[in-house]
Parts: sequence; structure tokens; C-alpha cells
Amino acid sequence: MKSYSSPFELVSDDADEISNLELKANMMIAIRSLIEGKGWSQSDAAKELGVSQPRISNLKNGKIDKFSVDMLMELLVKLGFRFEFNYTAIKDSLPKLSMNVAAA
Repeated sequence: MKSYSSPFELVSDDADEISNLELKANMMIAIRSLIEGKGWSQSDAAKELGVSQPRISNLKNGKIDKFSVDMLMELLVKLGFRFEFNYTAIKDSLPKLSMNVAAA
């Protein structure tokens, strides 16, 4: 039986796509947790974040294909976070990008 290191390997064998899906999933989980931590309803979250209530519903229901990384970054910024990027070489000739998200 084949084992997978990521559930996204079930939908794609493209490493770049898998990485993008993992990033979006982690960002969506963080946003959902922040919304729940604030005790916001979907309507409250929509108003506070400047999006429609159906967008919040999509986020809470894990509709990953409905969001871009840019949109998710924008929501995190509105929730009071900022991004820092660090580059580290994977191989001698290729850069590796890592991202830290911290409260602003």
C-alpha cells in the first residue's frame, strides 16, 4: 500500500501544486481559528473583514479552491498579522522560501 506525506498527494502529483494547497489550507485553518476565537458569527466576520458572508462560509467549510494565497494573506493582515519571508537554499543553486506569520 502506498503511503502519502500529505493528503494533497491524493489529488495531485505536482510538488508545486501540493505546496500551494498545503499553504492555503494552513492559512484557512488559522483564519477560521481566529474568527472562532473572537466569537464572531459568519456575518460579524464578513463585516469585520470586508468580505461577503458566503466567502466566510466557504472559508469555514474548507473550500480551498475558492481562495488565492493573496486573498488569504489579505484576511490575515486584516486580523492583525504581518508576514516575514526568509530564503534558504534547498540545493546549492535554488532558494527556499519560508514564511513566518506574526501578530502585528
